Amino acid sequence: PFFAKGRRRFEAPALPRPDRVKLSDRMLSTQAGFGKILDEIAKAGGPLADRIVTMAPDVTVSTNLGPWVNRRGLFARAARADTFRDERIASTQKWAFSPKGQHVELGIAEMNLMLMLGAAGLSHSLFGERLIPVGTVYDPFVARGLDALNYACYQDARFLLVGTPSGVTLAPEGGAHQSIGTPLIGMAQDGLASFEPAFLDELSIIMDWSFDYLQRDGEGDPNERTWLRDETGGSVYLRLSTRPMEQPQHRSDPGFAEGVIDGAYWLREPGSNAEVVIAYQGTVATEA
Repeated sequence: PFFAKGRRRFEAPALPRPDRVKLSDRMLSTQAGFGKILDEIAKAGGPLADRIVTMAPDVTVSTNLGPWVNRRGLFARAARADTFRDERIASTQKWAFSPKGQHVELGIAEMNLMLMLGAAGLSHSLFGERLIPVGTVYDPFVARGLDALNYACYQDARFLLVGTPSGVTLAPEGGAHQSIGTPLIGMAQDGLASFEPAFLDELSIIMDWSFDYLQRDGEGDPNERTWLRDETGGSVYLRLSTRPMEQPQHRSDPGFAEGVIDGAYWLREPGSNAEVVIAYQGTVATEA
């Protein structure tokens, strides 16, 4: 009887990706760049923008989701007015709730964030309607939701998890706010492709690739040599920073974009007499 009605798992067509957002800022952090890219996607609209659902555990504005929320609204089952506007309190935020809103405010609840990313990331399989869940969290607190994150990945849920700010940015708030080990989570968790971009063009390429990667059908076999899931698809984890970085000159070489996704590229090609190679990841690029 359980199987009498046929297959219970649904499918949903892939959503077309918009043109890649290219930022021209000369000095900016990757966290701010992330917010600007999402804002441009929200502004341009389209099928993919209409299916993005953002969520955050009480860090919406401090992870640069504010512009997205201002354009796309907060979700609630019944409409709720913006108290600040009703009381005529000056604010740059538009906190109006409605069933059409595309952001979910979770409060301080990182485990709930991972649970919701997992559930929303299975919508194409459970209901035949595709969502693109994007969750932000202070990177030190990714570890608070590891159990739910692990189960979400093993259920093949599809989502974009953004840990920001990362590293020792929040160190003045205490040792527990230093995210020293989270890169290991990204590397070790099956079903989760992890990136830590240093520059805005890297971030733009990674986010554009992610919107495709999240929608791959999962039927391809992993690479036999590397076991990478590039054909099967999966979820993505971005580790970003609030450290402003001077941006390099425009880079349009196809090999550069390929290297960003593959995991490494030459910032400066070595000469024949090179004796030392400095490898770096993320915002230590300045020191490197």
